Amino acid sequence: MSFVGEVLVEFLELDKHPYHREMQDLKRQQRKKKKALQLQEEQRQAREAPRRGMPAPL
Repeated sequence: MSFVGEVLVEFLELDKHPYHREMQDLKRQQRKKKKALQLQEEQRQAREAPRRGMPAPL
């Protein structure tokens, strides 16, 4: 295959599964959701720490 053909295949993502982009989006959403849950938990712990007389986590 010529160089131009290889670049075209890669650019049009013809070498990838038809659902490749959807899978990437799903994984991205899952990582974002996990990060948001971790942030919520850290904020909850930071709010509760002074009540228990413990130093807030860094």
